[in-house]
Amino acid sequence: MTGIIAAATNNKVGIAGINPGAKIMVLKGLNAFGHGRASSLAEAVFYAANNGAQVINISAGGKYLTQTEQDAVSYAYKKGAVIVVAAGNEAVDTKDYSPSGLKNVIAVGATDQKDKRASFSNWGQTVNILAPGIDVLSLRTRRADFMLGIPDVDYKSQTAYVGEDKRYFRASGSFFAAPMVAAMASLILAKSPNLINEQVERMLLNSTRDIEVSGWDQLTGYGLLEAISALKADPDFYALAKIKKMVSARKDNNMVVQVIGTADSSDFKMAWVELGYGEEPEEWKKVGKKLRQ
Repeated sequence: MTGIIAAATNNKVGIAGINPGAKIMVLKGLNAFGHGRASSLAEAVFYAANNGAQVINISAGGKYLTQTEQDAVSYAYKKGAVIVVAAGNEAVDTKDYSPSGLKNVIAVGATDQKDKRASFSNWGQTVNILAPGIDVLSLRTRRADFMLGIPDVDYKSQTAYVGEDKRYFRASGSFFAAPMVAAMASLILAKSPNLINEQVERMLLNSTRDIEVSGWDQLTGYGLLEAISALKADPDFYALAKIKKMVSARKDNNMVVQVIGTADSSDFKMAWVELGYGEEPEEWKKVGKKLRQ
C-alpha cells in the first residue's frame, strides 16, 4: 500500500507512487497474517491522530462493527484527519463490516479492468467511492506473501511476486484501491494545506466519474475516482441525492412503494423524484411533490 501511495518516481526502478512526496507513518495494527484485534487497530489510529497524520489509510477489514474502532476513528476525524478505508472483499453489505461501516470514513470499493464494480467488492449505504482494484502492482514487504492464508482463494506461494528480485507484488482487492484514494487526499492537501478533512472529502466524492447506475448507489457510491478532477474540484461544493431504502406501504387502500432518501447541496433550491422503467430508461416521469429548502 505504501508503494501505491508514495513510491519514488523518475528513477527507472519499479513503480511510481501517486504522491511520491508524501511522508509515510507506518503503523502495525495487525499481525503478519493480516489478523488482529479491534483494540490493536484502534490503538494505531489513535497513535496516528496524536502524531499529526493528515490522512489515515486502513487497508483491512472484517465482520462486525465495534465501538472501540468507532471511537478511534471519531477521535482522528475530530483531530482533522481524512480516514480512508477499504470497503472489503466479501461481496457483503458494509453495514456490519468494519471499518467500512463506521462513521467518518471514506469507504473505497474496487473496480475491474472495464471500470465496473469488481464482483468481490463489498457494497452498502456506507460505500463512498471506487478505485481500480484488479491486478494492482505494488511493493512487497520482506518475508511476506499477502495472498497466503486468504480463505477460498486458490493461490500458490510466491505466484504474485513480480520482478527478478521479487520486490514487487501483484494482487487484487479493495485493500489496494483504498490507498489510491488516500494518495489523492494527500495530493489535495499538498496543493491546498489549509483545507479541512470535510472539504477534502467533498473534492474527492463530488468529482468522481459516475459509473453503472446513474447517481449515487450502494454498489458504486458516488462513482470512480478521477484524479485530475479531484485536484480541480471546489472544496465548498457538494450535492447529494441518496435513496436509503424502498418499502411497501398502503395509501388509500392501495399498495404503494415508499422511497426513503435524502437530498442536499451547498446551493440547495429544490429536488424531486423521477421514475423510469428498465435498467436504462428512455424517459422519466416526475412523481411526488417538489422539495424546497
